[in-house]
Amino acid sequence: MFACIDQERLHFIRTQQHKLRVTLLNGIEDALSMNDDHVDLNQLGQRVILPSSYLGGPRDMHQRYLDGMAIARHFKKIDIFLTMTANPNWPEIKRELLPGQTVADRPDLVARVFQLKKKALMKAILEDGIFGTCVAHVYAIEFQKRGLPHMHLLIFLKAEYKLLSPDIIDSIISAQWPDPVTQPRLFDVVKRFMVHGPCGILNPHAPCMRDSKCIYGYPKPFQQHTTMDHDGYPCYARPDDGRTYQVRGFMLDNRWIVPHNPYCMLWLQCHTNVECAICFASMKYINKYIDKGGDCGTLTLHDHDDEVKQYIDGRYFSSMEAAWRILQFNLHGKTINEKFISHVTKSYTGQKPNVVPLQIHLPHEQRIMFDPSANAAHIVECGENADTPLMAFFKANQLPGPTGDLV
Repeated sequence: MFACIDQERLHFIRTQQHKLRVTLLNGIEDALSMNDDHVDLNQLGQRVILPSSYLGGPRDMHQRYLDGMAIARHFKKIDIFLTMTANPNWPEIKRELLPGQTVADRPDLVARVFQLKKKALMKAILEDGIFGTCVAHVYAIEFQKRGLPHMHLLIFLKAEYKLLSPDIIDSIISAQWPDPVTQPRLFDVVKRFMVHGPCGILNPHAPCMRDSKCIYGYPKPFQQHTTMDHDGYPCYARPDDGRTYQVRGFMLDNRWIVPHNPYCMLWLQCHTNVECAICFASMKYINKYIDKGGDCGTLTLHDHDDEVKQYIDGRYFSSMEAAWRILQFNLHGKTINEKFISHVTKSYTGQKPNVVPLQIHLPHEQRIMFDPSANAAHIVECGENADTPLMAFFKANQLPGPTGDLV
């Protein structure tokens, strides 16, 4: 059913291509100079494009990346990078299965329960302030190849709650075994969901192994106390306390524990990775990571670009993603607390802070959209007289200010 819905959307985009061409202004000018006004505009411009209005397409994901970077630039640093993955054994799912059914038979249940868990987590972060006062957040929902949904969440905290010292980081993030005597429930949850691998020498054929090394860097080195390296990235406390416990047939110590928040683990009962992301170098990587889009592969190449066909050839979606999309749950979201936004950043668009993509171009190299049935000379004239946002920005800064000086 979702394939039918998606195919209808893509079919509409494809059938409207005759009304839409995109090319550089100087491309039309060169065509006119070579063909003496007898140019066929149907031969110009990108043939079939997938616009940013299509949810989940490459342009849409790139636009969301730019929005996320604009928010990160305004608030200076990302504080927490949280990944939450659905647990197919949640009691809310299990008790609704009919006799003989498995979780794979009810993708609608998984989608609905994960949506409720996500909303509860967002309320705890934004309203209850479990990590401190949150001034903004950006999230994206993705789906594993086995179908389970997971959320990547970037959290921006108010200045006094930022994770700037090892003690503050330790108060939120743990990367070691809980005490099975004093914290039996937390120990059980961490053992089920937050132990990596094992891989490396213990299991050289693990999926995370590349060139005889774990791509995630496990096992991590022992660390008596949390420290910050020269790049500002935290090395979490993983003391060599001699405690090892059997997981998947191997005795594993603190080096194999994935960073987590104990409160979230006890409450959500699922894999919930919580990382400190105050390192400035990680800002671009994390924003690109959450908006990279789904896995895909390019199968064929064509002389004329057909972005719709390329997207269809490479797309992949599972039954749980289909249920999520049919139920119209959000795949992306961002919220900014208006109390922490200066009035200068407010705009008529309603976005706070103001996020406006600015096309950077050389003279006569701006991208223009045109109808191939229109007169070529008229298109060139309109393109030359119309101001792009970049040119309008330059002109606005040439106007005299209130004091008579240039802005």
